[in-house]
Amino acid sequence: GAIVTAADAYLEAAGSSLRAEDLTGTDPEELYRLVSEDQPVVVWVTISMADRGETEGWYTEDGEYVDWSRNDHGAVLIGYSGTTVTIADPISGQIEYDRQQFEEVFADRGNRCVVIG
Repeated sequence: GAIVTAADAYLEAAGSSLRAEDLTGTDPEELYRLVSEDQPVVVWVTISMADRGETEGWYTEDGEYVDWSRNDHGAVLIGYSGTTVTIADPISGQIEYDRQQFEEVFADRGNRCVVIG
């Protein structure tokens, strides 16, 4: 997707051997395992983990439908406990959310996520 393509272009231009990998569909438990190994994960969620708003969408050149809501948001999963997750949020900074709430919002966004490694 576009995020992986952009990340890879940036990493290559910066002379890095790291590459982005689309892990969409990955179960949250696997994300927690990655985070426990110091691998942050970019996740698609909503602003403040709120319910997803009304969606709109469009079709890509390949015919794939892409839906979008005004409160869709990208953030980085950096930690977790039995009851919370820690998110590096470009709007709110580092913030904790209820783990179940995160998992529900993450699932509603199609378990979309990317890692760089």
